[in-house]
Amino acid sequence: MIVNLEPIRPQRAPDVAAVAPSGVLEGTTVDELRAALTSLLGERRTKLLVDLGGLANVDSSGLSMIVAVMKLARRLGGDLRLCAPRPDIHSLLDTLGLLGQIGVYPDRQEALASWLPSPPPMAPKIDRAVFLVSTKDRTGRSTTVESDVVPLLPGRSSYQWRLHLSDATPKSVALKEILTLPTPSDGWPLAPELSGENHSRRAITEETLEARDGWISQTWRVANGDPPGPYSIEVHLDGAFIHRFVFHVRRPVDSISPPLRGAGHPDLANGATHEAGGVDARGVTPIRGVLKVAHNRSAGPNGRP
Repeated sequence: MIVNLEPIRPQRAPDVAAVAPSGVLEGTTVDELRAALTSLLGERRTKLLVDLGGLANVDSSGLSMIVAVMKLARRLGGDLRLCAPRPDIHSLLDTLGLLGQIGVYPDRQEALASWLPSPPPMAPKIDRAVFLVSTKDRTGRSTTVESDVVPLLPGRSSYQWRLHLSDATPKSVALKEILTLPTPSDGWPLAPELSGENHSRRAITEETLEARDGWISQTWRVANGDPPGPYSIEVHLDGAFIHRFVFHVRRPVDSISPPLRGAGHPDLANGATHEAGGVDARGVTPIRGVLKVAHNRSAGPNGRP
């Protein structure tokens, strides 16, 4: 005999229908529980929980029926899960190889919690944003300053943004970077990391960066065809908007501007000069339009790892 087949509507998971039968699940009682569960599916209650704690015995036919109802629930977009099985019933589930097919939880509360939506991941937080401009003069000497003005010197100037994560432990972050130009560029690179969303005024980069000592960065080189005017770079990390850099690319006669804080970065300048030369770190010859160059992912604002 089996009793207590009336569905329970848990308050913390109102879209779940729980059943807590008592007695034994074998022979004719298997059909009774099947009818109760399929009736719930007919009411569009496709998330089912069977509490096995009140069952003194369950045979293999009972478990086979439960698996069949579970498959039906999944075809309807839901699921069936079990909770609180006695040790001998848990052992039978294991023997029949069902533990890997059906969700089994130690108690009802944990089973209900498995249906609750996971909280959204915490977006990374930053405590410092740095924008650096590197320029190489005609003698090859490079200077790097913190500024929001980039000289329009193709092949000789580059810019780099850096963000320091508040949580400075080593981690990987998913980057989406959106570079927007003031007007269409005369050309556009075909770099492998640029996404299909790019058009003549916007380049979107999506990749994974390794934050070491809390710092992540990206570098771009000024190239032939880049228009003068206001630019912006939006940085999204792990799906969340984090920071927007706004800067101006100006012709040399217009770009004489002091650094934001008058600070130079000679060490970084040496590294940026190499990247901003005639061939980038991937061995790609410059082409018309804004060109992405390899970034130093691990260095801090002083350019040292």
